Amino acid sequence: YRPNSTKKRFKVVMAAGVLLVLFSLVAPTVGRGITSVILWPMVKVGYWWNESTALIPHYFKTHTAAARRIEELENQMLEDKVGHLTIERLRFENGSLRGMVGEGSGDRVLASVLLRPNQVPYDSLVLDKGRSSGVEENAPVYLADDVVVGFVSRVFKNSSVVTLVSTPKLESTVYVVGPNIYTTAVGVGGGILQIGVPQDIALNVGDMVILPTIHSGVFGQITHIEKDPSAPEQFGYVSLPVNLNSLYLVTIGRSSIEPVDFATVEDIVSRVKTDITTTAVPEGMLIEIPSATSTAASSESQL
Repeated sequence: YRPNSTKKRFKVVMAAGVLLVLFSLVAPTVGRGITSVILWPMVKVGYWWNESTALIPHYFKTHTAAARRIEELENQMLEDKVGHLTIERLRFENGSLRGMVGEGSGDRVLASVLLRPNQVPYDSLVLDKGRSSGVEENAPVYLADDVVVGFVSRVFKNSSVVTLVSTPKLESTVYVVGPNIYTTAVGVGGGILQIGVPQDIALNVGDMVILPTIHSGVFGQITHIEKDPSAPEQFGYVSLPVNLNSLYLVTIGRSSIEPVDFATVEDIVSRVKTDITTTAVPEGMLIEIPSATSTAASSESQL
């Protein structure tokens, strides 16, 4: 019968522990000496690693410090980027508020957004202004000065419901600046319109899209294009300049949208395109060719 090996090992360990305790009590000086002999190499290596300027420890310490500094700089860059985005958002909101107020023009009603998509079904907004503030059905709703987002579909005493032009399957006549074409845009939800045109028309990301049936009705820019070489058409997607979830203030036109003829639409498109490409320059700062000089040059070219 073989003895239990576990019990045997336990007895050996216990005996060694008892002997070690007795030895430390009987000969403490010898114990400290043995301990110092064992720990001295470790202390020496630690001092060499931390204080020495030799090649190996210096290389590893420099590498560690450089990696830590790189991490700090990356974190700083991330913080700066977040701060820059915050500044740009605040600047856009400040410009939007200035455009909304209109410096006392009186042709708009400033309204706060109470509910937005994901809080209400479809692409809709609920505003805090209604009939008591002069809001009418079918009045246009703007973001900033000229970016149209939809129209008032229902009016109550102190609130109103806005149907966004990006409501799924809602069709709108639009004008695309760039290829300079009229086409039909279809809402796909989420503040996005889809434009389908033949493949041979040059659509580009950044092309401005105008809703000419609404006065000063700029909707946004083409942000994405889908092309399938085997399909006869391509699709451009237009989104609002701000996310619907961050939409807090809009303005409402005081009059309803009225049907317009094509001549009026052409005039609106021409005016909006001019507003997009030009700006008011203070007198004395705009350099132009004098009219007399240009007339004389024209006459000489004809001779």
